[in-house]
Amino acid sequence: MKVYLRIAIVSGWTLLVMLSDLSIFLSSGATHAQELTAIDAAYNGTAGFNLPIWLLEATAIGRKYGFRVKTSLTGGAQGVHALIGSSFQYSQTGLEHAINAIAQGGDIVVLGTSEFGFPYKLVGRRGVTKPEHLKGGVIGVAAYGGTGILSVRLALAKLGISESDVKIIVAGNTSQRVLSLMVAGGLDATILSPPSLFQASGPG
Repeated sequence: MKVYLRIAIVSGWTLLVMLSDLSIFLSSGATHAQELTAIDAAYNGTAGFNLPIWLLEATAIGRKYGFRVKTSLTGGAQGVHALIGSSFQYSQTGLEHAINAIAQGGDIVVLGTSEFGFPYKLVGRRGVTKPEHLKGGVIGVAAYGGTGILSVRLALAKLGISESDVKIIVAGNTSQRVLSLMVAGGLDATILSPPSLFQASGPG
């Protein structure tokens, strides 16, 4: 069985429980409702790459493999902290949060990823058509320390723009940042991923 996740991390104890329950399910060939293992799972945003964890809760896929999944939107770092504190048994988040937690002694395990690279693009307001138009501008991200700001830094480096030439601020969730691109005095650019990326770059 292949597990497709963004970055899925669980506590070491939960990993053993999940593998144990899964092996029992596969050997028995059937799982009854009363035998389902309850999993409280955190995810870090509303972007399309969180689809795997939504499917585990909203469809029969999780139950098929012996799990009853309940999800909560927490944000990346908060979800990992709650995972370490045993409020959750599973978290789908950016790898940098897992690395930081493990480096500080957190007892978590990285299970896998559904992505290679970043699904983000730097999107500018109308009139921003060249990299140099971003100089002196304001770029919005959802939070400091997450995958979004890392993607901004990678994009700026690729465009040949120094981070000191722009101002990076926390500017709210995806909808708030997209709206800010369209109003006077708002953001000059932000980082987006599908499906918001498709909506923002569509007609209008």
